[in-house]
Amino acid sequence: MKIEYAVPCRGIEQLANGTYVLIGVETNGFLATSFPMVLRAMVLLCVTESHVATQAGQASDLTRAVLNPAMEPCGPPLTVQVQAAAHPNLPAGWASRTLAPIGFQFEATMEGAYSIEISVDAASLSVPLLVKAA
Repeated sequence: MKIEYAVPCRGIEQLANGTYVLIGVETNGFLATSFPMVLRAMVLLCVTESHVATQAGQASDLTRAVLNPAMEPCGPPLTVQVQAAAHPNLPAGWASRTLAPIGFQFEATMEGAYSIEISVDAASLSVPLLVKAA
């Protein structure tokens, strides 16, 4: 499984036709009124999987963690199994794309750049979040 992109946003709504509406796209800055403060963030993650892997029903491990400005974990990482669905209209050899909204909640203890770390199998991606005092 390969990570294509991750877009930070305030919220995600899935419509009846399967498409997503992103609310507050590229919102990666927070103002904290005091420290410590619990913050919530959303990321729309896009992953692709090979046709062979989706047909075989292979699952992958997705791990997410939040690091503080000192690059220390803000809590334990969370690992879940994910599996891309085979798309019936794709020709053999094409990759399936899956969009997954992921929510995060963490305690900000200081001002600075926090990092959302997402990994799937051997692929990884960092999404920065800037936390400033109000």
